[in-house]
Amino acid sequence: MTRAILYARVSSDEQNKGSSPDDQIRRCAEYARTQGFTVVAEIRDDYTGYEFERPGFDKVRQMIANREADTLVCLSGDRLARTVFVVGRISSELLRRHRVNLHFVSRGRVDYDSPEGEFIMLMEAVGNQYWGTKAKEVMKNGRRALVQDGIKPGQGPTLYGYVKSGDRKETRYHIVEEAAVIIRRIFKEVADGCAILAIARDLTKEGVPTPSQASNMQKVKRKDYGIWTPKILHRILKNEAYAGTLWLNRTTGTHGKDLQYNPREKWIPVPMPAIVDRALFDAAQEALAGHVSVLRDGGAYRQTFLMAGIIRCEHCANRGRPGNNIVTPSMRSSKGRPFAYYICSKSILSYLAKEERCPLPSVPRDKLDNAVWRFVEALYENPDAILASFQEAQAQRRRENAATESTIADLEHTLADQRTKQENLWLEMASLPKEATSAKTALHNVLARLDEAIAEGVEKVRVLSATLLAVPDDESLAIFWEYRDQVREGLQNADTVEKKRRVIDALNVTVSVHGDAGKPKATLHWWGIDTPLTLEDDTPDGQGPDSAPKPVSLDGSNGNGVKRYPHSADNKA
Repeated sequence: MTRAILYARVSSDEQNKGSSPDDQIRRCAEYARTQGFTVVAEIRDDYTGYEFERPGFDKVRQMIANREADTLVCLSGDRLARTVFVVGRISSELLRRHRVNLHFVSRGRVDYDSPEGEFIMLMEAVGNQYWGTKAKEVMKNGRRALVQDGIKPGQGPTLYGYVKSGDRKETRYHIVEEAAVIIRRIFKEVADGCAILAIARDLTKEGVPTPSQASNMQKVKRKDYGIWTPKILHRILKNEAYAGTLWLNRTTGTHGKDLQYNPREKWIPVPMPAIVDRALFDAAQEALAGHVSVLRDGGAYRQTFLMAGIIRCEHCANRGRPGNNIVTPSMRSSKGRPFAYYICSKSILSYLAKEERCPLPSVPRDKLDNAVWRFVEALYENPDAILASFQEAQAQRRRENAATESTIADLEHTLADQRTKQENLWLEMASLPKEATSAKTALHNVLARLDEAIAEGVEKVRVLSATLLAVPDDESLAIFWEYRDQVREGLQNADTVEKKRRVIDALNVTVSVHGDAGKPKATLHWWGIDTPLTLEDDTPDGQGPDSAPKPVSLDGSNGNGVKRYPHSADNKA
């Protein structure tokens, strides 16, 4: 008994009129009935044929791997895949591995084993890739034609401050004066030197609708819905459309890893009704540039923070806030003296309601950095614990990497097959007589597509390899032992923040912080071990744990020019 899976795929109903998923399944079912197949599953995919991993096709692969079916039926080759690379992966990772019978309604059983059948399958894939690329080119030219007529193509939301009228070539943008008043106000206040945060706070207090409220495009409301943020203001201020020019073709591809930014000379200008004049727009850009330069110039103090960039706020992470929720270094002044802290930026956002701000209290830099370094020094007293932890981390990380490494191995196997096919085709071309120009041209086309497929496969391997979790190795241990041996010899090797950070990074130490009754609490993470940290009170007598720590200078001294590293070798008891 032949058990068959019927597979249908479309990228979108618009692109595949007359060949909907239901229509494809119906025709595949008729073919299966005439062949005497037993249909065990009907699977539909609304996904591009340029990708191997697809929701529906993943189910096909799983069923075949579980031996629930031995035959795959598709309407035609372009419904199965659109590129030579994907066809190559399907051939090596599915058809050959599990000895699957492949049938296309358009031409019957597909022979992928014999040299002739493999060549025909490759030629069909070349044709499908060519026509797919050609269709993209036609659509792109259509978009360019619309742009040249002053029309912004696409189905996305309307730009804040504008409304669309007409359809397709008759589409035009018109200014919404109610929103335009707000946009002009934002540009003018920034150009006059007003702080972005203050503008956001004022707009929120006045109840001015945000862009998402004005367009009703945000169906699922976030907690900060209706709140003006600096990010919203930056998007408005940097958008040249408000000065009369909307730039299209700034990117190529879709969102994610395929997205690439085009050089400026390839951008396509589309005239828009201007809400602000060019002089005001340029003045706002100059003001923004000034804000950025101030932030960059004030970053020297970050070099004195041992744990900068590797502390996470547990409050924000537990709330599901986007991003890495990194706690950032901060420097405050009191009576002319600087005080160093770690602080969650979401705890000081005044445009948020108090209950929406992060409750994490500021963490004195010296308390946290010294606590981490005490932990590191304690490790040197117990080398057996280091070895045990590293070995456990190695095993855990390898288990977590197993699935990705398996995919990489499959890709490398496919690449090896494609390189072998490439060599065989070159040998075949060399054996052809000089007058066989048509055959040589066809082989050249196949070889060109194979080159593209191999390059695509190599890139996928590179991207997947970058996602593998770091596994502790002997080099990381060597850095630790190097410092330990030198300390035993009386050398102050880790006597600067930079050298200490090198040891911290080698040990893969990170910290998460939270607040408990208004006091900061910290947990250290080290290759799978979670250890609570004791933030000892390093402040002068008479000051409580919530008071500011002792002042420090940018070079790490205690204010009198003397470096203060309480756990260096000369300070040990």
